[in-house]
Order: sequence, then C-alpha cells, then structure tokens
Amino acid sequence: MGDVVKDKNEIAQSETLTPSLRLKRSPALRQIMLGIVIFLCGIIVGTGVTLLIARRIVIKALRNPEGMPQRITTRMKKNLSLSDVQAEKVQQIISRHLGELNRIRKETHPRVRENLGRLKEEVADVLDEEQERKWRERFEKLESLFPPDPSSSEKD
Repeated sequence: MGDVVKDKNEIAQSETLTPSLRLKRSPALRQIMLGIVIFLCGIIVGTGVTLLIARRIVIKALRNPEGMPQRITTRMKKNLSLSDVQAEKVQQIISRHLGELNRIRKETHPRVRENLGRLKEEVADVLDEEQERKWRERFEKLESLFPPDPSSSEKD
C-alpha cells in the first residue's frame, strides 16, 4: 500500500511541474527549441547584414553615377546573354537616358533641398529643445543619404 501512495504522490507531483521543469525532462524537445532559436537568430543576423551591404551599394551607386551605364550594361549582358554589339548599343542608350535624368535631377535638386529645409525648420518649431536636437541629428543623417547636388559633381 505504501507503494500505491508513493505512486499517487509522484503522479500528483509530475502534474504540477512547470513547463520549464518538463522541458528539462525532455532533452529532444530542448534540442529542437534550441535549434529553432539558433535558426531564427541566423535569419535576423543575415537579414541585417544583407540590408547594410545593400544600402552601401545603393548609396555608392547614387554617389557615382558616371559608372552606372557600364554597371547596368554588364549585368544586362550577363543576365540577357547580350552580344558585344547589343551591349554597346544598350550602353549608349542607357548613357543618353541617364544623362537626361541627371539634367532633370539637376533642375529639381534645389527645389527638393529647399522643401526639405522648410520641412526641417517647421517640425523643429514644434519641438522642445531636446526633441529639436534629436530631430536635427536624425534629419542630418537622412540628408546624408541623399545623392549630392548634381551640379557640384558634374563638370560643364
């Protein structure tokens, strides 16, 4: 009879175990959970690194538009299996259109900067001193991502 009471006590005790104590009793489940956590961490780190690299590549391309026709043509040649003659024609077309786009950008750039300046000042007027300081710091970081003034980088 002592064994029966002991068994009932063991059953009652095992039913009241917290999930963490049950997990300790199941090494396979613990390994699976650990594997999932490691996998998710890998996804997060991989995504972050990819975004940082992609951002740097895009910013570099925007800041150095002179090499863009060649970069675009090289990719197109590889992806579309362009012949040398096709690649040459495509590069000329891209150069011509990027030149036109740059002229448009050159015309609108001062208006964009002026509008951004007004935006920055109007928002700053609503903020207290500390908020304004943070706002201006963040806005400067944002502005640094914009391509430079095309008239300052293009030689006429």
